[in-house]
Parts: sequence; structure tokens; C-alpha cells
Amino acid sequence: MANMLTSTGSRTTYYYLALIIIFILVVGFLWFFRQPSIKQNLEEGAFYSNYLAFQNSIRLANRKYLANINDGKYLDKWTVNGRGLDYNKAGFPIGTSLLISETEKPLTATHCRQIWQFLMGPLQPELLLDKNLEHYWVILDNQRNCIFNNPYVLGKQIVYEADAGKVSFSEITN
Repeated sequence: MANMLTSTGSRTTYYYLALIIIFILVVGFLWFFRQPSIKQNLEEGAFYSNYLAFQNSIRLANRKYLANINDGKYLDKWTVNGRGLDYNKAGFPIGTSLLISETEKPLTATHCRQIWQFLMGPLQPELLLDKNLEHYWVILDNQRNCIFNNPYVLGKQIVYEADAGKVSFSEITN
């Protein structure tokens, strides 16, 4: 063995090459496990994409509302399967019951869920009303803003402020 380390030749070259390859594999293996998981990165990307889709859906609903107003009367209720969006006075969605149009913000987390389901369509992730370990969930905060959470993306949430039509992707502060 000592002779291999000090001699020259093709066997010694292969020996050193094998040591270098083993070293690279061990370092690469250790580096890979120190990085965040691929699933976590994909979940964060999907959650951010849902934020962008929801934000654009709110804009679309508002523009549709504004385009259809005629002399203060809303003509097109934008119904799907007999359900339509309720809007506040600024033209932002507040639910789908078609009965709560006198308020500026959703009244319950159920209304937030209705907005999400109506606007996000068939590609939406499942959204529950209670904190869950496997699915998105929604709550209504003290200011009656909709807070959408993902159990796989800790520290971030989607916030919908219906009175201003603002959708934000924010850090959770405790």
C-alpha cells in the first residue's frame, strides 16, 4: 500500500482517481442532504403561484364588475352552476351567497372559501375551514380579512383584504 502512494504508474493513477471520485461522491451526498428538500421548494413555488392566480382572479372579478355596471345597477351576476359572486361597493368579491351585498368584507371564513373556490376553479388546491396538516385552510382575522395558509409552507400566508381588493403574500408574524 505504501508503495502505491509513492510510486508512479497507471495503477497509482487509477487509485488516486478512485479516491477523488469517492471524495466527490461523499461531499456531494453530504451537500445534498444539507439543502432544503425538493418537495419543500415545490410547495413554496406552488403556494406562490396560487397567490398570483388568486390575486389576478380578484382583479378579473373587479374589472368584470366595473365593466358591467350601468347606472349603478349591476347587470351580470357572473354565475356558475347557479352561484354567483357577491361584491362590495368597490366591486371586490365578498362571497357567493348573493345575499350579503351590504357589507364591505366577508362575514365568515366560509365566505372566504367561497371566493377562493369560485375564482380559482378546477385547479385550486383543496381548502378547509380548520387548520389542517394536509390541506390549505382559511381563517378570518379580527379585521375580517381572509387568511389562506398552506401546512407545507411555514411562515407565509396569502391575505385578502376585500375592502381594498388587496391580495398579499406575507410573512407570518407572531
